Amino acid sequence: MAVPKKRKSKSKTRIRKHAWKKKALDQATKSIALAKALLKENPTRFIYND
Repeated sequence: MAVPKKRKSKSKTRIRKHAWKKKALDQATKSIALAKALLKENPTRFIYND
């Protein structure tokens, strides 16, 4: 027989959502930094063939 699950508290839900959003924000920040570094005149952090 099906049993209803217990509810999660609002604070736990908010903590999980915040962690998920922070992960996305960190990834976005890294990608923007990478794009800015590639657009510089003389990128020193990257080695690539022309």
